[in-house]
Amino acid sequence: MKSGPGCAVLLGFHFAPRLADAAAEVMIYETAGNECPSGYTQITEEVACRAGMQLAGEEHMYFGGTEDSAEWPKGCYYCEGVDGCENGTWFNSNAAGAANGGARPYCQNDFLPLQTGWQVFIGDSDQDYWDTTAQWPNSYNLGYGGYTCTDMITKIDLYLTTLEPSWLVMTCGENDVTPPDASTAAEAFADFKVVVDKSIAAGARMLTLSTKPEPGTIDLHTVYQEYDALVLEYAKELAIDAGSNPPPLVIIDTYQGMMDVGNANSLYDDDEVHLSASGYAYWNTWTEKALADSDICVQWLGGSCAFPAATESTSTSEDSDSEDSTSEGSTASGARWVASWPLAATITAVLALGQLAV
Repeated sequence: MKSGPGCAVLLGFHFAPRLADAAAEVMIYETAGNECPSGYTQITEEVACRAGMQLAGEEHMYFGGTEDSAEWPKGCYYCEGVDGCENGTWFNSNAAGAANGGARPYCQNDFLPLQTGWQVFIGDSDQDYWDTTAQWPNSYNLGYGGYTCTDMITKIDLYLTTLEPSWLVMTCGENDVTPPDASTAAEAFADFKVVVDKSIAAGARMLTLSTKPEPGTIDLHTVYQEYDALVLEYAKELAIDAGSNPPPLVIIDTYQGMMDVGNANSLYDDDEVHLSASGYAYWNTWTEKALADSDICVQWLGGSCAFPAATESTSTSEDSDSEDSTSEGSTASGARWVASWPLAATITAVLALGQLAV
């Protein structure tokens, strides 16, 4: 018997439009078998299967796995109460496949081919439970409940080559440092860094949302903050290396952001770990601002830039007429930009800003 991560509930016939194209549909066909109705085709790519799940109303944490079997429907299919198949979504790479009991195919109309250059949301259950396609129509959500930064290493190459995203929006780290198989903050960060470096090398920018001060994980908050500090420090280093280019890694400080709005239990689900609709409303607002920013900010807090990247506006003015009027503002901005950095990084930053006389 095939086994997967859990059990999902299917309420009949699922339709969900891809909001960027009102004609696009993804559904789980109401009839078991190995074919779709007229006007629809099966989804025969793994990334498309996982991206289509949210559009069909299914959580990614119920993706059971991949296989190459002539005994099950080809491509993306769904099991619920089917002998020999645990409830959930499966992807079968077999070119022919076959009908098997009550297994039902995912079917699409104008959802394929997948678009390149869109925003792609990846990572753990914070992404999986987030209705990102409603907020950002030109995006795909591939979040998966339970994923760690280590898991993301195994998937990121497939996502990058298939979707060629402009932005990746990622959450990972909380599951890494959670018992019983907890990594240290440094170990979790090392895996995070591998994912970020691969993404940057492929031409994508990365927006990451930090850990959360969840009421149900108070014992982990210290290690959460240790991990976040490592991520922020790396983002600053990358911003220096980027020079006048946009910072490749951008952070939303959701930990402090939640604290600043009171961190009420109402911001979280009943499990006191995952976000409620109220919590996600803040994430929508903060993420919208960060993604709309083309090149300025390294760290966001509460919808405002808490740590700007180096730009022409932070450099010493070459206009002698405006030197006196701008020096105080430029110096203050530069001071904020390097205030919390190690000495070597600070010297590099100041040199880059043209504020250190040689």
